[in-house]
Amino acid sequence: QQSLTFTRKDYKNYLQSKHMKSIQEGDTSAVLQYLQEKQMENPSFFYAIQVDEHEMMTNISWADARSILDFDFFGDVVCFDTTYITNNYGRPFALFVSVNHHKQTVVFWNSIVIQ
Repeated sequence: QQSLTFTRKDYKNYLQSKHMKSIQEGDTSAVLQYLQEKQMENPSFFYAIQVDEHEMMTNISWADARSILDFDFFGDVVCFDTTYITNNYGRPFALFVSVNHHKQTVVFWNSIVIQ
C-alpha cells in the first residue's frame, strides 16, 4: 500500500478549482451589469470588485446611499459579521453593521468573498 501525502497547498488548490468550477459562465457579467445599473439609478450607490492576477473576480463589495448615510450617523461602533458558507453558493458573506438610535440594526457595507 502506498502512502499519499496531501499538503495544505494541495487542499487550497483543490478548493480554489472547485470554487471556480461552480461559477457559471456569465455570472461575472451579470453581477457587474447589476451593480452598474444600481449605480446608474442612484449615483451614491458604491461598489468595488477585486480581481486577481488572472483577472478573476475574488471579492465583491457594495453599499447603497442609505447605508452610506447611516454610517455617517451611526458609524461610531461597527460590528463585522461573517455568515460563513451559508448562502446558496457556499461563499462567505460579510456585513459591516451597527445599531441606530431606535436599537435597529443598520447595514453599512456588504461583501461576498469568492476566493
